[in-house]
Amino acid sequence: RDTDRSRGLGDVYKRQLDDLSNALVSLINILDPEIIAIGGGVSGAGDFLIVPLNERVAKGSFFKKPTPVVKALLGNDAGLAGAALFGAETAPHR
Repeated sequence: RDTDRSRGLGDVYKRQLDDLSNALVSLINILDPEIIAIGGGVSGAGDFLIVPLNERVAKGSFFKKPTPVVKALLGNDAGLAGAALFGAETAPHR
């Protein structure tokens, strides 16, 4: 049945959300960044991903003011833009 498949996908989503939020909490607690921007294809999930990530990060953070997790402004093109910028900055100048 369709609902059985959907339930399985929900379990996968929860597991992935747990793994991602645990990784972000670890990075935040070690590095104390001002903001975390989620880019690439996963950013297409929008609030479906960002809202629960912020909730979980706030619960796991050592800091009183939690680090915000946001969707990168460039979304799926963030990696491409970063690679282009890196190439422009590291290319030999003539």
